[in-house]
Amino acid sequence: MKIFLNLLAGVAGGPITRAREFLDIFQEKYTADDCLIVVKEEGFLDDYVSMPGRVIIDVALGKGKLRLLHRLAWENLMMYKVINKHQPDVFLTFSHYLPITYNRKIPSVVGVANLAPFSPEAWKEELWPIRLKMLLLKRTILYSCNRAAHVVALSETCKQTLIDYGVSSTGITVASNGVSSYWKEKVLPSLTLRRIGVTKPFLLYVSHLQRYKNQIRLIEAYSRLQPEIRQKYQLVLAGGAQNYNYYKELHALIFQKNMSSDVLLLPDMNKVNLRILYQGTTLFVCPSLIENCPNTLLEAMKSGAPVAASNILPMPEFAQDAAKYFDPLDVDSICQTLNEMLLKPTVYLEQLKTLSSEQAEKYTWELFVGNVRNICYSVVNLNNK
Repeated sequence: MKIFLNLLAGVAGGPITRAREFLDIFQEKYTADDCLIVVKEEGFLDDYVSMPGRVIIDVALGKGKLRLLHRLAWENLMMYKVINKHQPDVFLTFSHYLPITYNRKIPSVVGVANLAPFSPEAWKEELWPIRLKMLLLKRTILYSCNRAAHVVALSETCKQTLIDYGVSSTGITVASNGVSSYWKEKVLPSLTLRRIGVTKPFLLYVSHLQRYKNQIRLIEAYSRLQPEIRQKYQLVLAGGAQNYNYYKELHALIFQKNMSSDVLLLPDMNKVNLRILYQGTTLFVCPSLIENCPNTLLEAMKSGAPVAASNILPMPEFAQDAAKYFDPLDVDSICQTLNEMLLKPTVYLEQLKTLSSEQAEKYTWELFVGNVRNICYSVVNLNNK
């Protein structure tokens, strides 16, 4: 089977991790029978080259605000020529977009990675320019799903959401992201924590700074913790400032609350430092208003961190009994949950660590890649009948 894999949208964060894991595992396990034709952006994933069982095609899209338009133009005006040249059996993308010009003679598998446009909670948090983008993205996702031969949902929550919006349930399969064993390999923090400003036990949230990620309510809840807890713990927020206006609001709130040494905003943390943070935190807090497959939550759990999380799906779907839940829209609920957990005997958090580790073992990249490959085979077989 020849799979044409479009990775042009995978340039940062979770999409890059998923792309790497998929390429590595596919090359190791499946290229004796199958071949990948991979389209990616020039300058990203450059350590992946063509070899037996894998063809790499680089596309130059440029940088800046016009990059997205360049990508859409290439996908709709040029990609079909590349597809026709290589004659794949199936088209695969994880970026929930099927080009308007796509030839349906070749069956397509479309993965849906972003549920934010479908979330009323996320919608209410955003300003109108972002709301317009979310509306357009929602329509694009639904249009692509309804034209695809099959849809890969990263969670049961994603599958049900798509069904609620009219996508046929028979055309959707759940294949959740995995989480690497890298995160549970034990490390010693050495001087790293102190170098990045962590001088006390700390609470941790890892996520890009976006309004629906809900860092602002977590900061407010932290400011209301009981005095003995506030004095004992710092709050560490690791993640890039994708929304600069929101980043400035967070800084202003921290300054207003006189918590500059207590609340740390740490952008651009590499994997080594993130693993140290995950393994060193007293409590991982995930107040996000919407996720599809919450990657950093799974990474924290794989690292053995005890978890307090949003009660909005899919967080309970993935963490199940391994976390304590709160209402992420209610600052008092977040604050009360953190107070209760941090005032309990140490053995309580140790028990949660064990539950986290055990729950995270259910999610592997090997399972994800195998599931996606099986989906591709099923649509090819159906198309050939």
